[in-house]
Amino acid sequence: MQQMREMQKQAQELKKQMETEIIEYEKDGIKIVMNGAQELQSISFDDDFDFGDKEKVGEQLKNALNKATKESQKTVAKKMRGMMGDLGM
Repeated sequence: MQQMREMQKQAQELKKQMETEIIEYEKDGIKIVMNGAQELQSISFDDDFDFGDKEKVGEQLKNALNKATKESQKTVAKKMRGMMGDLGM
């Protein structure tokens, strides 16, 4: 029971840490900033970004968002492995 309470406490601490963890992903003139809780913080485009082809822009944006989300997931998984190790799991 004590171990369960400790896990809950560490999970809450991890959530707070993830909200402050910033992940940036940049490719093809699109920059995505997301926190470790996978909340989108900002999207920005290079000054010379070509908005001409809507389908291409949509595809680039989708890819950038997916990559940023995956990076966020990797960050969370790494932190969780550390947390589980601390609990002897």
